[in-house]
Amino acid sequence: MRVIYKMTLLTNGKIYVGQHTDDTDNLQYFYKNYWGSGTLWMNVLKSLRKKYGNKWRDYISKEILFQSLSCSDKCLNEMERYWIVKLNSLFNFGKGSGYNLLQGASKSCCRVSEETKKKLRKKMTGKKRFDGFPEWISAVNKGKIRTPEMRKRYSDAQKKRFANGPAGFEGKHFTDEQKRKISIANKGKIRTPEMRKRLSEARKSLHLHHTEEEKINQSNKLKEYYKTHVHPMKGKKLSLEHIQNIKNNLPDFSGERNGMYGKRFITDGKVNRLIKSDDELPLGWRYGMACKNKRKK
Repeated sequence: MRVIYKMTLLTNGKIYVGQHTDDTDNLQYFYKNYWGSGTLWMNVLKSLRKKYGNKWRDYISKEILFQSLSCSDKCLNEMERYWIVKLNSLFNFGKGSGYNLLQGASKSCCRVSEETKKKLRKKMTGKKRFDGFPEWISAVNKGKIRTPEMRKRYSDAQKKRFANGPAGFEGKHFTDEQKRKISIANKGKIRTPEMRKRLSEARKSLHLHHTEEEKINQSNKLKEYYKTHVHPMKGKKLSLEHIQNIKNNLPDFSGERNGMYGKRFITDGKVNRLIKSDDELPLGWRYGMACKNKRKK
């Protein structure tokens, strides 16, 4: 059985139109176990499960708009597109009355000509994104898993994109006005402990999988790069105000927050080690550290 269905979210009246193909000739599986597909709609279902638990199904109604036993893929795609347009179920950046991101599953509906791309680019240049855009993007991409094949395709596409020119921001510089705007936008932002923890874990994960060989290669690349490029901090000095701001924002490592609190270094001239401040000094040892190039051999 091949069907075009409509799912209605009863909490807000918004709808989702999709297609479903079943090997059987009855609709028992559809009504009992199938709850739609689509990136945005799946995130809606996820939110329902989180909010209402096992009763989330009570907040969705199902309706079959079209059904057939012998409809071709092309016919099914056309019917899906027809009903999406007829019921106006497109999401339309949060302004529509539904949860469909595209006008059907057919690949032909997703192709955009170069002329259309230019028109869209011209129309959107300088426009601000609607309120809630970051949340919408987050909802669309949440839960997506990139397979190794997908990652390879993305990688190949980026290599092809930058094959004949600089990658990303390379060779570009922020103007003083841009720097001022960025400074104003970030001033006063407070990072919560949870944000700090996430950033710390993300930074650590970047270096966990680097082998010694990769680190050496990266170091050599940077050395080669700065033979022909000027380091952004070369010839620059931090102002006294900047230095004072850094000092004021440094974390407090006084007292027990300090990793060396209650500990002391001792050495026998060859080996340095830590002991508790209250521990007795072993025979043949002294307080302090032996420099690496001055240790006894």
